[in-house]
Amino acid sequence: MKTLRRLTAAAALVVIAVLSSPAWAIFFSTTLSAAGTSTSIALDTSKLPPTALLVNIPSGVTANCEVDVSGGPNGPWNAHDTLVSLTASANGNLAFPVGFVRLNCASLSGVTTSPVTLTAIQQDTPNH
Repeated sequence: MKTLRRLTAAAALVVIAVLSSPAWAIFFSTTLSAAGTSTSIALDTSKLPPTALLVNIPSGVTANCEVDVSGGPNGPWNAHDTLVSLTASANGNLAFPVGFVRLNCASLSGVTTSPVTLTAIQQDTPNH
């Protein structure tokens, strides 16, 4: 297994590339521990579609979150078609290219050790 790590300028995103058979998967993640919007995740539009989106809301956390999508890092932002009004963990995908995704929580409480996490997974080829 080969693992690569790189921090963005905001030091909020960790990019991990994991070798799997038959292709590589690139994992991007961002987190929130309080209500608001997370750092956006820049997606590689040459790898779209599909992109898997996973939202993890830990046990004991009370949340009202959505995944937002945008063509650019500064918006405009639109709510994902199905990953809205989330009060529990959920999974979705992107069937069309977007440049950025972020986690947007209108309310969030009870976070003690594990924050709410948005993970985006894109398929890549082993030569990248």
